[in-house]
Amino acid sequence: MQLKMKFHLLSLVLLQKVLLGLCSEEEWDMEPDESLSSDTEDLNFPSIPSDEHHERKRSARSTVVDDNSFIIDREYNKEHPPPVIAKGTPVKFAVLIFSVRGINEIEQEVTVEMRLQIWWLDSRLSNWKTHISPGKKYVSITHDISRNIWHPDIFIDYVKEIKQPQLLGSPPQSLRLYQTGFFRISTRVTIRMACPMAFHYYPVDKQECNIDMKSYAHTHDILALQWDHGSNNLSLLKPGMDLPNFELGLAAPINPVVETNSENYYSSIRFTVLLKRKLSYHFIQTYIPSSLFVVISWLSFLVPPESVPGRMAICMTTLLSVATMFSGIRQSIPKVSYIKALDIWMVACIVFVFLTLFEYAAILKLRSLIPNEEAKQKLKARKGSEASEKGNTRNNSESQPDAPPIYNKYADSVRIAEKYSWMVCIILFVIFNCVYWPWLLASAGYYDKHGEDLFYKTK
Repeated sequence: MQLKMKFHLLSLVLLQKVLLGLCSEEEWDMEPDESLSSDTEDLNFPSIPSDEHHERKRSARSTVVDDNSFIIDREYNKEHPPPVIAKGTPVKFAVLIFSVRGINEIEQEVTVEMRLQIWWLDSRLSNWKTHISPGKKYVSITHDISRNIWHPDIFIDYVKEIKQPQLLGSPPQSLRLYQTGFFRISTRVTIRMACPMAFHYYPVDKQECNIDMKSYAHTHDILALQWDHGSNNLSLLKPGMDLPNFELGLAAPINPVVETNSENYYSSIRFTVLLKRKLSYHFIQTYIPSSLFVVISWLSFLVPPESVPGRMAICMTTLLSVATMFSGIRQSIPKVSYIKALDIWMVACIVFVFLTLFEYAAILKLRSLIPNEEAKQKLKARKGSEASEKGNTRNNSESQPDAPPIYNKYADSVRIAEKYSWMVCIILFVIFNCVYWPWLLASAGYYDKHGEDLFYKTK
């Protein structure tokens, strides 16, 4: 009976504290009264989780350490780089490309979305490694602490804009401290940068956009930028990443050392975005239609020379169509001062169509020089009468045959031109193709074996 009264009394006290909001987690974990211990040891009460239990669960899920746990020496200066080790403090990089978009050939720029990871060693904060729990590889550091430590002064050449995707106000960025003493910052950025392009062999061209990351203030003997030795130091999120007009590839050449005008050498890291244009678009949209217009112009050879309106209409229509196509194509391709391979093709097609028009104009001119049938008869009669008068004055002279008309050579020229001109045009166009395509593909190196493994083939 006494045990029941004490139990009810304890229940009422706890209920009152809960209702009044005075019961904390520490009170839920308070030790039971000694007077009740002997009487309640046989009762099975449900266990209530304590603060220590919650803390163990939180630490198992996350390795973020409170800001107060990290102590920065008063002599630490975040503006100064770490002490030099050997040939400079190593700063390692790893890049994962998510997408390459916004390839603007008119402005000659490209947009790359990537995850950038940078490692560096700061021996001045070696005491922080004690915060890493046994069995853990790293500990995450908050942004407040990150603002108080030194970061490499890295910048990107030819960059126009850098953005970070944000959802709730904070940028996607993390800072970790590893057991080896290296700090690693990981962030996701979208950069829009200038990419100088060459269009000599357009549309069978390959572009290389170099992304150079350098140290602005520290020379190569203070900071040594290099790729991480892991296998994924430079990679695509999807090796079969498909772009509308390009095949995409990546290359990481040997880290160059940049010399400035002040005769100082700065370490840098470079990776190259390789873009090989797909020929299928221009082959279907430009090369095949322009070739068909040239073939249509040859149909004018089937129209008799006497049918001036019909033959002239075919020649003029195809010539204007090819010229209009060339003008439209020039509006959508980069405007450069030099001649492109596509310009050579379109000008050649215009020339071949113009040849059919020129050939018909020449025939009309030759035909105009041939006298009509009535004039030829008059000329023949006059020559015959002159020959008869001369024959009367000669004794036993044989009559001489009439001389052929002097203008028969123009008729022969018209007949020969009509017979062989279409053959000449076709042969010249075939020869032009046999020269143009091997020269273009070989000069552009479109199918070169060298460097082919750098390109990820689209599927």
